[in-house]
Amino acid sequence: MKHPDFPHKRLNFEGYKELDSIEAIQKLMHTFAEDVQIQESGCEAIKLYCRIESNRARACRALFHDDLQMLMQKFPNEKELQHKRCLATCNICLDPTNRMHAGSIKAHNELQAIMDSFREDVEIQLSVCGAMECYMLEEENRAMMAVGAANTREGTIHRSIQQTMQAHTSNAEVQASAMRALGTLCMQGSDAESKHVFEDICALVDVQHALRTFDKVTVQQEGLWMLQNACANASQQQLQMLGESGLFIEIQRAMCTYTDDLVVQYGACMVLACALTNAANRTAAGKRGLHSDVINALMMFAMREISLRLGYWP
Repeated sequence: MKHPDFPHKRLNFEGYKELDSIEAIQKLMHTFAEDVQIQESGCEAIKLYCRIESNRARACRALFHDDLQMLMQKFPNEKELQHKRCLATCNICLDPTNRMHAGSIKAHNELQAIMDSFREDVEIQLSVCGAMECYMLEEENRAMMAVGAANTREGTIHRSIQQTMQAHTSNAEVQASAMRALGTLCMQGSDAESKHVFEDICALVDVQHALRTFDKVTVQQEGLWMLQNACANASQQQLQMLGESGLFIEIQRAMCTYTDDLVVQYGACMVLACALTNAANRTAAGKRGLHSDVINALMMFAMREISLRLGYWP
């Protein structure tokens, strides 16, 4: 099928893949704003276009984020379109300037809406978790997401991610992707959202379940990444809760199981290091620290595991 306004381009996916002009992509999407298939192909073209680093700045100047945001509002029930929109957002947000612009229009509201609307769809959950992760690399964006999705939606971002983990308990890829998003949400500077994650004990239970259930290295790596960032910002009570939850047992099991995986070994040690450093800093600052027995248990656990890795423990 050809359209008279664009006689040299077929209005299908292959035609969009050939476009190397950002203006041409945007013109097609604006001209056929009501055509779902055109919008799907346009999102695919944006994703491919923004794989090239030098193209991402042009994507920001074209305000593609605004176009993508409109897709959720105009076509809320089009599953394939929303999937491709998330993939495009992920690539655009690899650029810091694009992330800041996405934050200025509160793109996380639409991302959370997609996550909540298509909870059972594996592909969409994977793509939206990836888009959230790239979006949350910007500290200001994480701060906005921590206040409950700009007060326009019920719940907070971490609960939406948590519900995704609960809806796909048998899918290792979804578990890993969701924990990666949670870990990015809890990165340094995200004290507020780390607090929410720890206060909602179910988030820890979901991470613990994933670490225990899946004998897959990617799940272990992402779970440890999430715990590392969360521990760096946790309060004294939250660290206490972490110690009592049994998660350290899962960390120990991961270290003993994946002895040849340096990412797992490093991640497990970093969880312990972040917890201990955080506790020590809070005590030094005059804040009430962890109970001495918990500190001692953490230190003994860390010493034993590190010594085992070095071959010094009997």
